[in-house]
Amino acid sequence: MTVINIFSIIKKQSGFTLAEVLITLGIIGVVAAMTIPTLVANFQKQQSVVGFKKMISTLDNAFANMANENGCVGDLSCTGIFNTTDPTIVINRIAPYLKTLKICGASTAGCWHTGATKNLTGGDYATLDSHPALAHAILIDGTNILLDMTVGADCTNTGYVSGTTTCATIMFDVNGNKPPNTLGRDIFNTHLTNNAQLYPMGGNKSAFLWSSSSSTSCNPTLSPTASGLNCAGRIMEQGWEMNY
Repeated sequence: MTVINIFSIIKKQSGFTLAEVLITLGIIGVVAAMTIPTLVANFQKQQSVVGFKKMISTLDNAFANMANENGCVGDLSCTGIFNTTDPTIVINRIAPYLKTLKICGASTAGCWHTGATKNLTGGDYATLDSHPALAHAILIDGTNILLDMTVGADCTNTGYVSGTTTCATIMFDVNGNKPPNTLGRDIFNTHLTNNAQLYPMGGNKSAFLWSSSSSTSCNPTLSPTASGLNCAGRIMEQGWEMNY
């Protein structure tokens, strides 16, 4: 009896009271509330960077194939594909080299999210779904692309990427119409050059360096109105990391 009584006492003393359980659950809840948003944000950043890296490779391959099939290896300017500033014409010429689900011409909504694209710090940058100077397409993986020919026709513009000429600006949203629809988060800006290469805006060959002491485009801690346009260059130059 004495032994049984001792084990009974130990068993009773080893349990938790309801108050202790509630306090523990409360602490776990507070810790979760503090850490889960950070974990989710970091996961979303990683997914965006993966999508960004994939699109750079996809587009580089497409334009290399375009140049090769037109007998102009490494030279888009001689293909004649960019000899117009009409983005609708150009995006239809590009489409055979990309796996497109849908093509939208200029001023045609449907291939880009409606409403304003956001800048890096949450303000409105611009409404890009129905702009007369732009054309859009959706790729089969759900990526939305936007083509801007206002930077120059026939690959002749010299003001965007040093050492080469620019044929077009290509912006893409790696998760389609899903939020956050924000420059530097899921939307990235690149310049297509005559040598069939994409250069990230803000990169070391760009006329708009993200690392310039006067640039706050991809430095949200330095500017309450950072646009995010130059973040493509920052991500690539910092080892494919979204460190902002």
